[in-house]
Amino acid sequence: KQIRAYLGAEPTLIENLKEGFTTSITFKIDNFGQTPARSVRSHTHAEVLPYPFPSGRPFPFDAPSGTTFESVASIYPHLPIPTGVQMDHPLSADNISAIVYGKAQRLYAGGIIQYEDVVGMNHCLRFFFSIGGPELISSLRDWEAGKRNGISAWRSSRQYNDEDRCDAK
Repeated sequence: KQIRAYLGAEPTLIENLKEGFTTSITFKIDNFGQTPARSVRSHTHAEVLPYPFPSGRPFPFDAPSGTTFESVASIYPHLPIPTGVQMDHPLSADNISAIVYGKAQRLYAGGIIQYEDVVGMNHCLRFFFSIGGPELISSLRDWEAGKRNGISAWRSSRQYNDEDRCDAK
């Protein structure tokens, strides 16, 4: 069990977080295990949702039935690969204000990664992050000043960051 692949994902970059633009988010998928993850497939999504996220609400980024997952790849230990998502629609001025204020709504990003380990067992990972409020403003200022090469103020959700529980609600 210890030599298998263990994948993790985190958002690393936001682009076009502006009124009237379609925002996109880049994620880094990393293998923290000792062997390659094979047939890695991902489904990612981003949306402005209530903050804090209501406890007990179903995972908002499940892949709809019949969804074809994005590209298939192998991920080798400690050699992360990027993936990303573009929001379904441009953000409004109200969306931007809500995200920057960060008290009632935040920008959420997450998804599901399915993969196979070296002995052919299937695994999955759900990941769910949010960003908004003062840490977003601070992170954006640092990025614009060249102090960071990405937005690092993402908060990992208390729920839906788990492995091999993708069918759990």
